[in-house]
Amino acid sequence: MTTWPTTFPCALLSNYNETIPDTTIRSEMDQGPAKVRRITSAGVPMISFSMILTGALLSDLETFYLDTCASGSLPFTMDHPRTGDSITVRFRSPPQFSPLGGGKFSAGVSLEVIP
Repeated sequence: MTTWPTTFPCALLSNYNETIPDTTIRSEMDQGPAKVRRITSAGVPMISFSMILTGALLSDLETFYLDTCASGSLPFTMDHPRTGDSITVRFRSPPQFSPLGGGKFSAGVSLEVIP
């Protein structure tokens, strides 16, 4: 298993988003409150963030996604952006790029944590 490249900059906190998994099912009743029950204990947390990259680092991210991670199908390890713990993740979707000017790009990354 490969590792997230240490050459990539830290996640921008202003665009950081973490979603705790929903491990319940909700059933509406004809009357009264809905029934809610747990359906699994192995939910999949989601993490998304942006980074500011140079053109060279943008190319590195593209190569990491397409080649190293086989178009996002292979998991990799990285340090959790919030806790610093080592986690195993996989891309949920291809990275998104936007030009910022001056040779800089904003790169959006969406990941799912593998339990």
